[in-house]
Amino acid sequence: MIDFATSTIADFAKENPEDKAEIRENIRYLKSEKLGEYEADLEKIKSTFMAIIRDIKKEIGDKKEATPIATKNFMKDIWVQLADKPRAEITADDASEATLNMVRKTTSIDDKTADLFRKLVTKILKRPQ
Repeated sequence: MIDFATSTIADFAKENPEDKAEIRENIRYLKSEKLGEYEADLEKIKSTFMAIIRDIKKEIGDKKEATPIATKNFMKDIWVQLADKPRAEITADDASEATLNMVRKTTSIDDKTADLFRKLVTKILKRPQ
């Protein structure tokens, strides 16, 4: 869609040379708004699991049970995966791997996207509140 818009604007520039500088700036802006191959998928995953990640981070720090109903079963399954480790020893990497395993149960995800997701979750968990 952005490619179509930029080509249409470029055609407009040919017909209106007096507005060429402004048109060039608009084309640059549109091109900067393009998403990479996996960015849209990552943004969708990120927005879906952001609340879950906050709950994981909170549980690791506060050792409280997650309260939102939407995440309760998800969190229960994650804790089952992490049951062999004391909660105080669970790292962000452990939690991100468990979260990735839960995502893999519900959707097929290629190795590259899985690696990006794992890194995203780990980064979110390590980020200060």
